[in-house]
Amino acid sequence: MIATILTFAISLVLLASLLGYKIWLIRKGAMLAETHYDLHSFIPEHINVENAKNAMVKYGKHYGHETVTASIRAWFRTLFFIKKQKEFIVPKIKALIPKKHAQMKRPAVVSEFLQNVSAYKTRLKKISDTIKEEEKKNF
Repeated sequence: MIATILTFAISLVLLASLLGYKIWLIRKGAMLAETHYDLHSFIPEHINVENAKNAMVKYGKHYGHETVTASIRAWFRTLFFIKKQKEFIVPKIKALIPKKHAQMKRPAVVSEFLQNVSAYKTRLKKISDTIKEEEKKNF
C-alpha cells in the first residue's frame, strides 16, 4: 500500500516538473506554444492522396457494412442456437437435481462445537445490543 502511494506521489511530482519545464521553455521562447504541421509535407510528391482517400472511403463503406451485417447475423444465430440447445439441456439438468430437499440426507447436527460458538455469538450480540441501548438512554 505504501509502495503504491509512494509511486503515485513520485509520478505526480515528475509530471508537475515536466509541465513546469515546458512552461518555462515556452516563456523563454525556446519552444513555440502552437505548432501546425502540413500533411502534404510528410507525404512524398509521387503519391496521389486523393486516389488513396477515395479508395479507402469506398472500401470502408462497403466492408464496414458487411462487417456490421455479419456481426448482427452471427449474434442472432448464436441466440437461436442457445435457445435450441436450452430446450435439450435444461430437462437433463433438472433430472439430475433432486426436486425436494427432503430427499437429500443431511446430518442433524453438524458439530456441537459450532453450535456452541453460534449460541455464544448470539448471546454476545444480545448483550452488546442492551449495552448500546443503555448508553443511548444515558446520553
